[in-house]
Amino acid sequence: MSRKLQLQQNSIDIGAMWLPGFHQDVHNDEWWGEGFTEWDNVKNAKPLFEGHFQPVIPLDGYLEIDTVEEVLRQFNQAASFDISVIGCYHYWFEGERLLDVPEKLIGELDELPVRLFLYWANHSWSNAWTNSEGDPGLLIEQAYSLAGAREHGEYVSQLLVKGYYYRHNGNPVFFVYDGLDIFHKCPNYLKILRETVYALTGLNLDIVVTIRSEAELMSIKLMPIFYDRLFVFEPSFTLSKLKGRGSLEFVFSKMPVLVKGWLTKFYRLVDKSHQVFEYDEISNLLDLTSGSKPVDENKMIYSVCCGFDNTPRYKNRARIFCGFEPSKFKEKLKNIFVYSHTNNISLIMINALNEWGEGMHLQPCEDHELLKLNAIKEVSDDYCK
Repeated sequence: MSRKLQLQQNSIDIGAMWLPGFHQDVHNDEWWGEGFTEWDNVKNAKPLFEGHFQPVIPLDGYLEIDTVEEVLRQFNQAASFDISVIGCYHYWFEGERLLDVPEKLIGELDELPVRLFLYWANHSWSNAWTNSEGDPGLLIEQAYSLAGAREHGEYVSQLLVKGYYYRHNGNPVFFVYDGLDIFHKCPNYLKILRETVYALTGLNLDIVVTIRSEAELMSIKLMPIFYDRLFVFEPSFTLSKLKGRGSLEFVFSKMPVLVKGWLTKFYRLVDKSHQVFEYDEISNLLDLTSGSKPVDENKMIYSVCCGFDNTPRYKNRARIFCGFEPSKFKEKLKNIFVYSHTNNISLIMINALNEWGEGMHLQPCEDHELLKLNAIKEVSDDYCK
């Protein structure tokens, strides 16, 4: 009882990333075929070795997120297991929006059963899923301009003022996937974004930049501070530490498009095999929190991965974390929860609510049913109630 009362003094929100991609989009129609959604990848996945559990089948069905009713169903389900915050991936390419039907539906609502923030997935898109033999052809490139930053600020301001939008110390939270890319290509982009939002709303953005590796953490330490907090993103952070293919792909991703294309093409010609890791290696508290930090610990946000298997997307080139058990996920979540409380961190994130194409889904499947969601509720019950 004393443990619960002590933790209540500093409340912690449990959040989950949410992929809005399960609906038809004109860009996907052009790139992948008429009517394509992420469910096509999930349904067509094949096992790569004995004991490999594919395809994964959702208990709630292959439902598209193209109605208010489905958005609210998913958010209500999350809230009923004490997930209080949703990080909605946001796709913005200099004014062009992708996979934005759920975002539009949410913007028309005045109430949600959870709080929500935008997570700008500001990376370029390629056809790496299907183009296993050649270079990853560019589908749409992320570019930055100061005029684009103003337009972006005008757009997001419409959602930031909603009563359900997630705030930290009164400021609306805005996550960015690749802050280093923005800073290198357009150093004042986030500054103009902040200024535009403030001029329109009177609110100061709380910008959270994602950290996917120790290398990124060390790089950002040497740069001017253009963010408010940092987010340690799993499973990327763990994968960057493991030897082999994951680390090479990270190096490739930082190279110019043409160089990356040729290196990736050569790499895939000589190695087309999947990689298998152990779930025990992922989201370990010691690995996530060790090392020199560029900011105070209470300005870090940590995440827990609820499994990982991107076979639906990458097929024989998949990366797979085997040995997942809901009890292991619960233990990792508990450890991050207690650590965050101790260091006055108010949010922890789970990857993810519905990343079915990468094997990261809290939503129930035939194999684990509600066990992952129950694990969250049990941790919340033990430490918050």
